[in-house]
Amino acid sequence: MKRIFKLAMAAAVFMASLQSATAQDIKNDSLAIIETALNYGDGFYSGSAERMEKAIASDLFKVAPLKLPNSDQWVLTQSTFTGLVEMSRAKVGFIPEEARKTEVKVLKIDGDLAFARLTSAQFNDYLAMARTNGQWKIVNVIWTYGPDSRNRSMVPVLDANAQKPLVEQTVRDYFEGLLTSNPERVSKALHIRFSQATLITMPQTGKTMISRDGYDQLLGYAKAKLAAQDPAKLNIKVEMVDYMDGIAIAQLTTGQAISLIQLVNLNGEWKITSLLRKR
Repeated sequence: MKRIFKLAMAAAVFMASLQSATAQDIKNDSLAIIETALNYGDGFYSGSAERMEKAIASDLFKVAPLKLPNSDQWVLTQSTFTGLVEMSRAKVGFIPEEARKTEVKVLKIDGDLAFARLTSAQFNDYLAMARTNGQWKIVNVIWTYGPDSRNRSMVPVLDANAQKPLVEQTVRDYFEGLLTSNPERVSKALHIRFSQATLITMPQTGKTMISRDGYDQLLGYAKAKLAAQDPAKLNIKVEMVDYMDGIAIAQLTTGQAISLIQLVNLNGEWKITSLLRKR
């Protein structure tokens, strides 16, 4: 199969966040990110548990919007590390190479964090990755159905330009809600199954690990005023990085942390499903 690899490496995109990186660093990271994405996508299609296991973090958080039968209700369905590895081993998603239509695009690299988009015949995925202990791993995923899926008719048709300010406002509601100790604003922005992953380097060993917080914890932080600060004193930047099929990704940048955020449009409202950050 002829795979189409698109590398979003325009200088204007990367210069701000990768001033200290060389062109060779950027190329090497992009190639490693693409390889990780293909181990995940084509690993599933080819039935390779080894490739899947190599691509994903052990505490992977992967969700997709699902419309319930005979209902207008949308919910999130979740996949796990073990489930993906074992489904790959069982070849439940196997399709011939020439029918996969796999395409990878690197959308953002910011130090040890990256966004990639993988589109294929059956599934379209946004991948939030972290470099942990020298290897790129997929930490958070939001996906929807690809063009050849029998469930493709469920995918909403929305105008990306119209959704951009709504996506960015949802991210601001989450973060400014935390800073102003406003749990109602935080709750409005987050899906109840929200998961936040923080990349941490252990000072004793130099090894990296991922710590996770959930919806209840973030609401608790807001109620307890643990993140209370004046938003006006922080250089908060929010950017919708990409949109497709009722799902979106955004980047939140402050002087303290970088966060890669995944969102879904459910019943006309944007909700944050996951966040990957490094302080």
